[in-house]
Amino acid sequence: MRIYDISQEVFGCNVYPGDPSPEREVKLRISDGDACNLTAFNMCAHNGTHVDAPYHFIDGAKTIDQVDMDRFIGYCYVAEHEGDVSAEDAENILQAAKSCDKRAAERILIKGEATVTADAAKIFAAEGIKLFGNESQTVGPLDAPMEVHLIMLGAEIVLLEGIRLSEVPEGVYLLNAAPINLGGSDGAPCRAILMTVEDTAGSKNGFVPNADYQVIRMNDNTWRIKDGDVRFFLFCGTEKAALIDTGMNIPNAKKIAEGLTDLEIVLINTHADIDHISGNGAFDKVYMNPAEIYSDRDKIVPVHEGDVIELGDRPLRIIDIPGHTPGSIAILDERNRILVSGDSVQNGKIFMFGDRRDLSLYIESMKHLKEFDGLYDEVYPMHGTMPEKPELVDKLIEGATSILEGKAEGTQVNIFGNDVCLYKFPYAGFLCDIPQ
Repeated sequence: MRIYDISQEVFGCNVYPGDPSPEREVKLRISDGDACNLTAFNMCAHNGTHVDAPYHFIDGAKTIDQVDMDRFIGYCYVAEHEGDVSAEDAENILQAAKSCDKRAAERILIKGEATVTADAAKIFAAEGIKLFGNESQTVGPLDAPMEVHLIMLGAEIVLLEGIRLSEVPEGVYLLNAAPINLGGSDGAPCRAILMTVEDTAGSKNGFVPNADYQVIRMNDNTWRIKDGDVRFFLFCGTEKAALIDTGMNIPNAKKIAEGLTDLEIVLINTHADIDHISGNGAFDKVYMNPAEIYSDRDKIVPVHEGDVIELGDRPLRIIDIPGHTPGSIAILDERNRILVSGDSVQNGKIFMFGDRRDLSLYIESMKHLKEFDGLYDEVYPMHGTMPEKPELVDKLIEGATSILEGKAEGTQVNIFGNDVCLYKFPYAGFLCDIPQ
């Protein structure tokens, strides 16, 4: 288990504009001959990391000592987001939390410089979540926080403000944000901590995940393993299980999977970029498009468009989507209406620079993927946020086409020693060769 302290240090903390700053006064010092060291302090209930009670904005509502403690302690979900949180964003965050663990959707923490809109607040209130946390000193716009506070506190959602999540990966945790018991107060400071949840993995065979990665159970037969900025998946049928990719820094990916299921495990690679094959060495064979550049070619079991890998009551259908790499594939889980997209469909930065990438072919592949509309409801990418919606494919076609036609403006950046051009759109980015 790993413990993250997500609290600010009080006397160096951020203070909401207009609130008094914390002050301390040394009353006794051992160095001065006193029997002990003794400090008195004066501070606002909303300095640094703190919780808001409904009474903060609603006269006659519950004070901090009257709020049920189970709101402050329990499973939570950390979601990454920058900028305004819209109603659609709120729904996606809740869905992502539920797909990991329904209990985690009761408490939502936002990592990043995010501002909750009134429309998003209404979604969280209607969902009946117990707690919402963010890194800002206030929920809602800094210059006009009242409306959002009234909506969320009116639904008795505890607000945990001023937390620090920069070192915390997205995912499920146990939260303890118990406040100081200040009778009659509108809020209180707290020492908020997050604890990793090993048993979320449903571990078998005595294997326990460590803090270098996260194993998140999405439902009874599906897991995702988060390895830094990349993820991979374990899909279980009634007869076999499929590990889809093996991550960037996890040579023991097979052992992790064996800790989750007793079924025979087969390996499928969406493509052979280095951040997707770190654990391949433990497997004797790998289902992969042979167009990929892969050193252990004798291990490749070729797969192409239309091939089906049967797990037992869970067929996985292969779709060829070259462009990002020559042999990129998507995997359609029709029974569960899921598309595993590798790197090709995501809201992060899609690598399209170098000899092996082909933007024109990528666009054709995305258009081909449109032929499968209606067969899946969610996209599981290896990077960026998840799940994504099928509509993202249309946006990616639009963005990539504008680059190819010279209509998009890019910025020169350096990626792993390569000078490339970043074309940033609201829904994703493309890293391409610098135009000549």
